[in-house]
Amino acid sequence: MSLTVKYFLIIFAVFFIFIVALGLFIIFWRNAKLSYFDKEIETLNNCFMNAKNEYNSTLKRLKKLNLKQTIYFDNLQKLFEINNKINELKDDFDEYKFFVLDLINKKKIFSLLKEKNKIRNYHENYEEINIDYKDVTGEINKYWNTIENVANVSFSALNLLREYLTSNKKKLINSYEYCFNQLNKLFNLTNQIENDKIEKNISNVAILISENEKRINLFCEKVDKLKKMEYTITTLLDQKLNNLKQLNISMHKINYLESQIISLKNLWVQENHNRTIKVIKDILNGIYSIEYKLYVEEKYINYWKMQIKLLSNIEEKIQKFTKIRQFLTEEQFNDLYSLLTSVYNHISLIYRQKHINLDDAYSLKKSFNDIRNIIDNTNKYIANSFAEKIVLENKKNIDFIYNNIILWMQDNYHLIENNNANFNLLISVQNEIKNKNNDAYDKNIFLDNLIHLFSKIFKDYLYVNMIKSIYDKYVFEYVNNDKFIIIKDVIDKNIATKKYDFAFNSLVKFIKRR
Repeated sequence: MSLTVKYFLIIFAVFFIFIVALGLFIIFWRNAKLSYFDKEIETLNNCFMNAKNEYNSTLKRLKKLNLKQTIYFDNLQKLFEINNKINELKDDFDEYKFFVLDLINKKKIFSLLKEKNKIRNYHENYEEINIDYKDVTGEINKYWNTIENVANVSFSALNLLREYLTSNKKKLINSYEYCFNQLNKLFNLTNQIENDKIEKNISNVAILISENEKRINLFCEKVDKLKKMEYTITTLLDQKLNNLKQLNISMHKINYLESQIISLKNLWVQENHNRTIKVIKDILNGIYSIEYKLYVEEKYINYWKMQIKLLSNIEEKIQKFTKIRQFLTEEQFNDLYSLLTSVYNHISLIYRQKHINLDDAYSLKKSFNDIRNIIDNTNKYIANSFAEKIVLENKKNIDFIYNNIILWMQDNYHLIENNNANFNLLISVQNEIKNKNNDAYDKNIFLDNLIHLFSKIFKDYLYVNMIKSIYDKYVFEYVNNDKFIIIKDVIDKNIATKKYDFAFNSLVKFIKRR
């Protein structure tokens, strides 16, 4: 193939592609223009149809308003003129649109382009008429539509509320009749306000119907709360008050709460529900405050009742410590025993009462401390004075008495820790006795050692015997109690490691919690 032929084919191909592209562009442009004019005609047609319907509706509204209120006469006349203009323009457009639609169907693009200005004129004329329409009717339609929309929403809410009341009638035994009457009043009021738009200032009616909607919403909220409050007011408060009446409560407090509840029952349905809720909370807080105080007092009194039982065991055990007697004079022993008996009798007197009040509980606490002080002071007195008494009253038998003390300490030496310090103390006092060095008895160092060692052993001796006493009292009560078995194991381990105070306190805490 020659070079000339090749060039010719290339040029032909390029020209062919150009022609095809131009054809496609023309088709696309033509379809776009056809679509544009079709949409313009459809838009104008919808505008005129909507305007006709809206203007006619507004004419009907103004005619109704004008019958009752002559202030709307001028607006009505202007609207007649505007309505005539829009109808004339619409009639003219209806003829014209068939002409344009025919051009669109025949795809006469250039003929359609000539109609573009006329279509724009229809738009402009419509907008001018519509502006005049809004100037004349804008405020009227705004308030009228507000009234109708709010009224429709209000009636829907009231109908739903009627269904709610009907389905919950059994749960609103005391408040159903009131709620239903209020519902009917709201129906009538809403209907009346809506009808007032014909005879009264429409802007004021729009405000009234909006306020009425708020009133309906508040009532719906109140009905929901009434359902929840009815059980509390008619049942729960009475139950709690009756429970308090069974207890040892001041009648002044009972009467005050009862008067509050009676007052609440008389007014709660008609009263503002938020205020009613506040009154309910105040009454319940008053009841819960009394209940909590009773709970605290009961726990406190029960605690000291337990102390009485524990102290009685300690008192009985102290009476068995006959060795105390040999370290005191008859007068001293009688004074201590008399004091102990007096305190214990006071405790017993309170314990025999059917009811222990908070004052008695505080008195028990003082008595408990008195007994503790007697025990501590007796122990200290013995430890600090027995040596002097022995020297004064038993000069001839001083070796014998010291030997008895040493023997007692030797028998109970296993109770304290067997460390070097304690062992040296024991050896020291033993050697003094063995040497029979009478001069040594007058030395402070000997007495200090003897008192210090005796105090250690006697304290642990007292703890061990108190633990044993409590065990003996409660062993059958807790023989199959898993928790008691566990705590007994803990106590035994503390005793084995000579932690008698921990063992005693653990046992007392367990008894308190039982």
